[in-house]
Amino acid sequence: MLPLLEQAFRNGSWLDMAKAAEVYASYLALTRSLASQPKLAKCLVEVDPRYKPTQRDSVNKLLAKLNDLAEIFLGCLRQQQQKTD
Repeated sequence: MLPLLEQAFRNGSWLDMAKAAEVYASYLALTRSLASQPKLAKCLVEVDPRYKPTQRDSVNKLLAKLNDLAEIFLGCLRQQQQKTD
């Protein structure tokens, strides 16, 4: 399950995510469910290095990157809106 979430969130393309919004909403709901369970939440932050396949980036880190991209995008939209006002 973790490799699926990691691959989905590693994509990093908001356009692709928008095209498959329902699927990504499901991924986020699954992530939210995992995060609500203290023992499982640890898997979202850092997975034991013995886990196979080896984790490159934690789900938490990948979501943080997506959040940063969204903030940049929203900032650009705000600037464009201010220019047109």
